[in-house]
Amino acid sequence: MLLNRFVVGLLLSAVSVGLLGRDVAAKENSVKIGQQIEALTFKDIRFLPRTLDDFGDKQAVVIICANTTCPLVKRYLPTIKRLEEKYRDDGVQFVLLNVAASDSLLEMAEFAVQYGINFPAVKDADGSCVAALGMTRTPEVAVLDDQHRLQYRGRINDQYRIGGALPKANTLPMRLTRFSRTNQSLSRKRRLMVA
Repeated sequence: MLLNRFVVGLLLSAVSVGLLGRDVAAKENSVKIGQQIEALTFKDIRFLPRTLDDFGDKQAVVIICANTTCPLVKRYLPTIKRLEEKYRDDGVQFVLLNVAASDSLLEMAEFAVQYGINFPAVKDADGSCVAALGMTRTPEVAVLDDQHRLQYRGRINDQYRIGGALPKANTLPMRLTRFSRTNQSLSRKRRLMVA
């Protein structure tokens, strides 16, 4: 009898994990690369409501899905900061999007100061931003072009993972060179191809 309950419990767990896995996959697949992302609204660390339009005319917006406790977010912050410094003058806006329900705006501000984050940190309090972008984990990244079309969603690179790290990244999936001002003519051609 006890064994039967155990087996039924395991089966129910397996079914629920499978369903959750499908929900995550469905969420990722529901937002396609090239899709126009409608207005994202969030609060900044001064409690002010913000949208992507508040950042002005940018070649691209890089949104990093994060929270204050994720060890991978903390490990990737130096890489993210280097990329932000490299592409800032090319009109690429980085935004740290806090998605943890348990993180307050004050904790976000402290985190930004502690880790020297010099770009906007905002709160997705209701989860609408991650849903609109199809993001499912931290530190996942979404790159939007100047028309707010999704150009990339995924990992920063392959260097860090739970339980290990490589000495250096083998790949850099998040490509931003197409948004560089030195590559504007190429960027315009690619934008025309996407449209």
